Amino acid sequence: MPYTRSFPLARWLDSRRKTIAILAQVHSQFREAEGPGRPLEIGRPVGHAYVLRVIAEFQGYARDLHDLAAETMVGLSGADDVARAMLIRGITEGRMIDRGNADLHSIGQDFRRVGIAGLNAQLSTRNVYWDGDSSRRGDRAYYQDLIELRNALAHGNQRQLEYDFAGSAPLTNLSGTTTTPAGGIRDAFLAFGYFDPVIFQAGNFYEPFSLERINSKNYIDFIERALPTEGFGPSRHIGFAAFTSGPDWTIKGGIFGTSFEDKALTPLPGGHQYWDLAGRATFAPIRTEEALLHVGASVRYQRPNDATAASDDRSWPWEAM
Repeated sequence: MPYTRSFPLARWLDSRRKTIAILAQVHSQFREAEGPGRPLEIGRPVGHAYVLRVIAEFQGYARDLHDLAAETMVGLSGADDVARAMLIRGITEGRMIDRGNADLHSIGQDFRRVGIAGLNAQLSTRNVYWDGDSSRRGDRAYYQDLIELRNALAHGNQRQLEYDFAGSAPLTNLSGTTTTPAGGIRDAFLAFGYFDPVIFQAGNFYEPFSLERINSKNYIDFIERALPTEGFGPSRHIGFAAFTSGPDWTIKGGIFGTSFEDKALTPLPGGHQYWDLAGRATFAPIRTEEALLHVGASVRYQRPNDATAASDDRSWPWEAM
């Protein structure tokens, strides 16, 4: 008997794949956009939509496969049409993949109904990269990461993680000492949107200060940031912040402590680490298709390290000021 593609596989390779490919193409176009002032926020929602669509299409594919398995198994029973419909409904009704995520537990439990047990072991046998080893994470772990990311996006728990493998550019303090922060975590935070219109953010991220400070140098209007921005603008710090906004305004404030980018800032015995209070507000009194006026103000209070006077990832010695 010649091989023919099943309906679930044909649908996955055709309409489901095309839907995913369209979002991937749109996201790549935003990613390749260049020029001053390119906002990161333009491409991020498309990336989020891409993750949600990939998981949704795969869940639909798993559901199609389960439908086919149920119909095939019942068809082999020799039952009449009425009994066949009742048996299929009994197998598919109340499936976990109809009520929740298509994680490995849900898929495994549902396919047990059609006689397929040990799904994880079968995947491990057929995919040498499924379980991973000491040198790399396995595909199973990556799939679970996608499921957790999908849940965070769908339920308003935004998250971002940025890791610098090479390390930051060298930093020179006021006394002329140059240090290079080691590679490591840069942005790593969770944002909770359950309490609309207020969003709470916790982790390691930029303090709410100048717009020029928190934007990448690749996308600012001038070649370099202004001297006051470089001199007084804080970097990323571990902290907690709250954000709210309206059609023409935004307000964000938080309290912050040390940073993953700090180097040799540990206070002496009996001393205390530095901490910051920072806030930023913006307002756009003119916002039309032809004109835009955007103004903002920010404030920051800092309590330096009382043992070494170190105050930021730049390791400024305040006594040199």
